[in-house]
Amino acid sequence: MRCLLHNTILLILLNSISGSIYANVSYNNIPSAYQPSVWHRVFQKINEKREFLPIIYNEREVSGSIIGDAVCLICDAVFTALLTERSFDMTKIQLEAQVEYYCADFLKIEEQDVCAGVIGLNMDPILYILDKKATVTSTEVCSMLLGCTQGSEAFEWKIDIPAGETVKKVESDGKQTFKIAHITDIHYDPDYTEGKPADCGKPQCCQPDQDNPANTSVSVCGYWTSEIHADVSPKLLNNTLDEMNSKPLMDFEFVYFTGDLVSHRVWNTSQDYNRKTITYVLDVFAEKFKNKKVFPILGNHEAHPMNLYPPLNIPEDDLNQQWLFDVISEKWLHWLTDNEKETVKNGGYYTVSPKTGFRIIVLNNNVCQSENWWNLYENKDPYGQLQWLVKVLQQAEKDKEIVHILSHIPTSACLKVWGREYNRIIERFANTIAAQFNGHTHRDHFSIYYDSKNVSNNVVINGASLVTDGAYPNFKIYTVDSKGFDILDSEVYTFDLEKANTNKKIDWYKLYSFQKDFGVANLTHTEMDRLVKTMISDIKSKNYTLINKYHDFYYRGSKIGKNVNCDSKCQNKYLCDMLTTVERQTTMCEKYLTF
Repeated sequence: MRCLLHNTILLILLNSISGSIYANVSYNNIPSAYQPSVWHRVFQKINEKREFLPIIYNEREVSGSIIGDAVCLICDAVFTALLTERSFDMTKIQLEAQVEYYCADFLKIEEQDVCAGVIGLNMDPILYILDKKATVTSTEVCSMLLGCTQGSEAFEWKIDIPAGETVKKVESDGKQTFKIAHITDIHYDPDYTEGKPADCGKPQCCQPDQDNPANTSVSVCGYWTSEIHADVSPKLLNNTLDEMNSKPLMDFEFVYFTGDLVSHRVWNTSQDYNRKTITYVLDVFAEKFKNKKVFPILGNHEAHPMNLYPPLNIPEDDLNQQWLFDVISEKWLHWLTDNEKETVKNGGYYTVSPKTGFRIIVLNNNVCQSENWWNLYENKDPYGQLQWLVKVLQQAEKDKEIVHILSHIPTSACLKVWGREYNRIIERFANTIAAQFNGHTHRDHFSIYYDSKNVSNNVVINGASLVTDGAYPNFKIYTVDSKGFDILDSEVYTFDLEKANTNKKIDWYKLYSFQKDFGVANLTHTEMDRLVKTMISDIKSKNYTLINKYHDFYYRGSKIGKNVNCDSKCQNKYLCDMLTTVERQTTMCEKYLTF
């Protein structure tokens, strides 16, 4: 009882700080990204006091400030109390009830069934980690969740990288090209229900178990999907893939799919539900792209529970993800050979060479995110994946191959140690890697990698998403040089969702050509670095043309995006994100963002 009271007092402090200290301060009116993990969202509000920091912005960058230290102290106290309760044999049922109370009743983070579902799914893995590992400290938890400095020593390791410099870059000449399609974050909802309230008070709406609209003034879920709180309907999925195959202009050879097939109904998933979704969508891919190679990767939503990718040596079937690796190793055989799927069954990653001199590396980097509780249990290079990446890149370097790397999570959203080691690998093999691709954020953006001398050496392009999340659905078509395999252009296709729902017909159109609209020769890191510096120079001269265009495309031309006033803080966020690929490593932001 004493611990419960202690927790209540601490959470009152937490809530009061997050609610009152900046109640009247608004970053801007951009709709908040959907983050259903209630564990992370308990501290999410407090973390937003980055608004009181200098203009330098980065996810969870609060460490080192007075407010940041206070947040970490509160986090430490809260988890100390919870860990103490467990050490005094507080039962799973008692712990679940306590956290559900904080989530649904006290802090009102989500509705009762959402809190109960997510917490119930996460509790067994968390208790397994607490009970099986010799020690788990509150500072480790807070370092993982918030990037607090204290406890960070638990997340410190290095990858062995061979000595030497990257090879001389193979220069693209544009004489011969081919095309690659990129689609990401489908979040397929087999139960999407038209006519239900579009804003139901839950992370995902448009569900058959919702009440019907109370009156005609209530905004309802549209024919294809809705702008917020809705996933991709069967109709939208099929229409999109048909459209991608319909025009000679889009005569692409390969499809990059960078993860997240499963819906946002994360409080009610199961192995069976996820398996059926994954199987169905991959079968649709195989049917629609009969004569094309698809290179799929895992997203954080494919796992059950979401985000959790445990070590391979966890024997319990209800805790490990072997069922998932078995499913994809079977379904990905549409496009991979038996030899290529060996690592798929042991971690969900692989490499393939679809053209002479060209190699694709697919990573399961969902292991790197802070919401993966298993990093508290074992975090050193999960699945041996980064060391494997070094081996593959070293062989590619020897064989004079050029590489594209696909992953789901932007490395800036990974644990700092994982992102740092990944950056070290990129620096060593920079000229072997032509480009990188990811998803996860549901936004159209890019980031530049910089070496230890702050010189650009690589670029990563985000595919945005088919799911709306406050923007219009989209897919991309890349023009790729056949010699150096650089990305020469990126064309984005979308449609006006409101018109499509009204007319029950989608009119796809090309939103932009990156090369033409941003005035770059190509999408290499050199050109993208130049573009960012041009944006910064323009803004200092009060010329906002490029950054406003970037903001519009970030939301794929949607009305929600157009209604957002992208002020100086918003502009700095965009620019700092372009310059950051390691969590809380803001060197390039500090160097260039002085306005």
